[in-house]
Amino acid sequence: MEDGPLISAVILNFQDPSMTLESILAFELAADMVGIQIETIIIDNSGPETGKEVGAWADRRRTVVVNEENRGFAAANNQGFRIARGRYILVLNNDAFATVESIRIGLDYLESWDAAGIWAPGLVFKDGRPQNSTGDIPNLWSHFKEYLLPARFSIHLPEATESGPRFVGTVTGAFMLIRKAALDRAGGFDEDFFFTVEDIDLCVRMKEAGYSIVYDPRALVVHLGGGSQTWKWLHDPQLHKARILFLRKRRGFLVAAFAQVMTSVGLGLRSLLLTAGEKQ
Repeated sequence: MEDGPLISAVILNFQDPSMTLESILAFELAADMVGIQIETIIIDNSGPETGKEVGAWADRRRTVVVNEENRGFAAANNQGFRIARGRYILVLNNDAFATVESIRIGLDYLESWDAAGIWAPGLVFKDGRPQNSTGDIPNLWSHFKEYLLPARFSIHLPEATESGPRFVGTVTGAFMLIRKAALDRAGGFDEDFFFTVEDIDLCVRMKEAGYSIVYDPRALVVHLGGGSQTWKWLHDPQLHKARILFLRKRRGFLVAAFAQVMTSVGLGLRSLLLTAGEKQ
């Protein structure tokens, strides 16, 4: 076995040590069953509340970094990237649970296809329902569909007939197995994004650096989140601000201004419709 870890998993904790530990243990068990050397890097973004408990998890293959404030998803992951020693980096949400198949199939793909920068499995809810795991690169039309059209026009759920890997524009950041050399070339997450859309932005820069983004439904990973609740989406200011920020960075101020109007109108209409529906 070669020196050093093959995979460095970076997992963030924010006020939920029990779930974070469950995700860590699932990853470590899956990696042990595949038979590879790993390291787990845990970044605690709620240090004043959970730092002592999370810090006690450190051992020979776990590194714990405790932040005294919530630095956000992008910046905290970048802390982990900077100290990672693996050939591959696994960005893993603390509410996502790695499996043997997700580790084995992801590694096999990246080891056999040098042009692949990011590999991602299919994401499902705990009951097996598919999640929106991929997307196109956002533009004004996709923003219009998301905010001003019914959800069925903007959510890209996997087709039942999908059985093999395919190239996509973007993948959801709950489980991203990334080639370290590609990440170094493209750069880490853009820290202007506090939480959400940093995964989309990284996919875009990875493609600009010459690497492919691969979605592979041969492996499925349970992700407890996934934005399934309409009210949660409606009242998530970070999400909406990040959408506008991405368009401003990538498409310019005029497109961002139009998108801001769409956002305000769309959120208002959705709120009215949901309120009316509850009163019926």
